[in-house]
Amino acid sequence: MAVAGVMGGANSEVVDGTTRVVFESAHFSPPSIRRTAKRLGLSSESSYRFERGVDPAGTVYAADRAVSLLSRFADVRVARGTIDVGGESVKPRTVPFRPERAARIMGRVYAPEACREIFGRLGFPVVDGGTGTWTVTVPTHRFDIEREIDLVEEVARLSGYDSIPTTYPESRAPVFSEDDRFVDVQERAFDFLRGRGFSQAVNFSFVGGRTWERLGAFLGFDPDDAVRLMNPISDETTLMRPHLLTGLLSNVADNVRRFVDDVRLYEAGKAFGKSFVEGHFEEHRLGMILRGKRLPGDWSGADAPADFFDMKGVAEPLLLHLCASPVHVVPTRLRPFFEEGKAADILRDGEVIAWFGAIRKELLAAFELTGPVFYGEIRLLKATAAAPPPGRYAPLPKFPPVFRDVACVFPIGAPVGDVLAMVREASPEVEEAAVFDIFTGEKIGEGNKSVGIRVKLQSLDRTLTEAEVHSIHSKIVILLENRFGGKIRTS
Repeated sequence: MAVAGVMGGANSEVVDGTTRVVFESAHFSPPSIRRTAKRLGLSSESSYRFERGVDPAGTVYAADRAVSLLSRFADVRVARGTIDVGGESVKPRTVPFRPERAARIMGRVYAPEACREIFGRLGFPVVDGGTGTWTVTVPTHRFDIEREIDLVEEVARLSGYDSIPTTYPESRAPVFSEDDRFVDVQERAFDFLRGRGFSQAVNFSFVGGRTWERLGAFLGFDPDDAVRLMNPISDETTLMRPHLLTGLLSNVADNVRRFVDDVRLYEAGKAFGKSFVEGHFEEHRLGMILRGKRLPGDWSGADAPADFFDMKGVAEPLLLHLCASPVHVVPTRLRPFFEEGKAADILRDGEVIAWFGAIRKELLAAFELTGPVFYGEIRLLKATAAAPPPGRYAPLPKFPPVFRDVACVFPIGAPVGDVLAMVREASPEVEEAAVFDIFTGEKIGEGNKSVGIRVKLQSLDRTLTEAEVHSIHSKIVILLENRFGGKIRTS
């Protein structure tokens, strides 16, 4: 008995009293020998040899050579004949070879005569098919030669790797693609946020199902609507994240536990989900989170806490920076993770491309945080899908601007963003419109608010006359009254 190819047996070994010896010459499968030796914890010269492979056609020659040496150096009598068990004879492998292919791969020309001479030295017979492709016969002991690329390596090896000339890679102008444009947009967003004191965070794209079951009511999210992993590595990596909020909240909580109270972070990544229309989907998002002081504390005592408008002052200019087209900010109640009355969506052409607001206290408590904490998230591809090409140089105006102030009383619910958008579109000469005052009180009546708007009027080709300025001012007043019920303040 023996473990084939690994170790002989004690009841079949040669001892002093042995008078008959049977020679066995065999070929074993390398993977099988490797597994057996590892499983039994046995390593021998035999297993070492067979693990690496031996010539399957050399078994008869090896047996004859062993018997020849024994009969030459010992007083023995050799029985005639052999017993062949197992198998079909192993035939040499044939592999195609193209000299021009070798030249293309290695970067230098190999003469056909040189290639033929190398194969002759290796004992590889060559037959030229006449079509530029040779048929090379590989001996059975070279079981490492299986493909044309292996023959190319042999030619390069025996010719000398130092004979391969040094060449520089061909340089081509890059082709602009949608992926390149997205990377450019993302980098512009990163630069914008870094310039406003934000640092980048990187989180895993999967989250724990237990976490979402516990926080689902605050997040407005049903775990059944999530993309669930089939083979999660742990209970905390069972779902793909539907947005970037929880990862950034965890980052803020980690910082606060380490006594870093002023935190500004952003993260770019994908959000995943399911819908009746799209099925499973993934979307590039950019999340931003803000906690702590509006500005770093200094000797002047400028330590006012950040508020809703600080996040608005980041999200809205960022979108204008990325897509250079008008956006519209509207209040929203569709996102349950925000405080009521402190949340807004940002729209472009009627489509929601971003949202921001103050995170509700119950959700902050789940992360052991105290407020306020403000969060914003941008749908990057939606926000930049219709982005215009980079702007061109425009000359400085040669004619002076004219400023006019308009103070109107509106219903308390009138959106100031819509009012400003309407004023900017009232005339081509309206260069800018901005709020300089908002007032509520008994003087203007309950349920009303007074909004002061400063309008900048300017023409690129002439100085505006008083009549033109008055006409534009009157048009703005009429539009404010008709669309928003605005009334000019007289006192």
